[in-house]
Amino acid sequence: MPELAIWLEPYDAPVGRLVSDDFYALTFTYEPAYLRRPDATALSLSMPLTAEPYADAAAQAWFANLLQEGKRLDDICAGGPGRLPVDRNDVVGLLEQLGRECPGAVSAVPPGAPPGKRPGVLATDYAPIPDEELAAELANLFAGRPAKPGTEFSLAGVQSKMAVTVAADGTLMEPLPGSGAPTTHVLKVGDADHEALVENEFLCLELAAALGLPVVAREMRERAGVRSLLVPRYDRAVDYGNGTVHRLHQEDCCQALGLPPSLKYEKRGDRATGRIADFARLFGLNAKTAVPADFRATIAKANFLNFLIGNADAHAKNFSLLHDGRRPRLAPLYDLICIALYPRHSQEFSMRIGGSVDGAVAGKKMWDDIEHEDWLAFLAIAGFRGAGGARFLETQLKPMADRALAAFDDLVVQHGLQQSPACAIRDCLAKRLAHLRATLGW
Repeated sequence: MPELAIWLEPYDAPVGRLVSDDFYALTFTYEPAYLRRPDATALSLSMPLTAEPYADAAAQAWFANLLQEGKRLDDICAGGPGRLPVDRNDVVGLLEQLGRECPGAVSAVPPGAPPGKRPGVLATDYAPIPDEELAAELANLFAGRPAKPGTEFSLAGVQSKMAVTVAADGTLMEPLPGSGAPTTHVLKVGDADHEALVENEFLCLELAAALGLPVVAREMRERAGVRSLLVPRYDRAVDYGNGTVHRLHQEDCCQALGLPPSLKYEKRGDRATGRIADFARLFGLNAKTAVPADFRATIAKANFLNFLIGNADAHAKNFSLLHDGRRPRLAPLYDLICIALYPRHSQEFSMRIGGSVDGAVAGKKMWDDIEHEDWLAFLAIAGFRGAGGARFLETQLKPMADRALAAFDDLVVQHGLQQSPACAIRDCLAKRLAHLRATLGW
């Protein structure tokens, strides 16, 4: 049966093995030697350390979330230069081709092969990307064309983006072929179907930071007429002093909940079985994190921000955990976009607001249906119940609403984006704030 060895960067031997049967069902087992290590860490909150193998439901959910989605996955499965066609359901087959450069610190390689990942040395493991090559690659990404042959597919998700490394002087570089060195940043571009997507995400991230939320750093760039957003990878530790790049173990909250990427939206889940990505389950991870109070407060504020900016697409894969201590901590927020600017996309919340603490009752799916009791129910799910919920609403969320419009206006002027179509985010903010005044009495 096809098998892969699973490595984590800090360790000198595989941490487990992933096996597939003829029907692509998976089994993951931790290596006995790894379980005996005092510094062993679980691959996931959904797969604690144990000698018992994890069957298909758990293994499929976690490892499938390492892969791309949508058209990008279709392109990979179709094969291409240097790659063989692979069945979309064959996770081991896909990881055999792509698993040397997965998100975080994980690599998946054939048994006996060296790990796909090791620390990178900036002075020897990377080469600058020529300007003309970078311009061509950005144009390809904007047009939705496949990446150049040999490009490592290290970025899950559906948006057009490429992984790069940024030198101390700001030069964009790429790992040398076969080096196994990690990238440090993500370079994201828009596309012809989503006007001003880069400016949209940039302004939403800037607004989140202005309102006190922990978000990834961001820099907007332009090359050959194509705007891009440069974002540092939160799953990397870069030391420019000694010139090294290390990978950090992470997982998105779909993985932590034991859900496959097909269930990242609440509406696709099964409420009866609990296999559903809703706020009740997301906040259920709270007690397993390093600082539970920070986890619940940050996600509550992040969801309020998503309400304000019209980001209906904030699903379970848009929140991640960093495993860099005894317990994981919430990663900085990322992928903040005003979906309301693109009305042909669904405007239903990926995770509904309100409902019941046990998740048996769903919340509201449309922004203009949310009322006072729905916010209190949402905060109760987060752990702020009774007077605590009302206090959090008034002392934590209301100040965000009070500052949002002025902060957004300042950001538009500060970054010279007065003529950008992304300024329409302000209209979305104004409508949501008017709704809050009408329903909350603010």
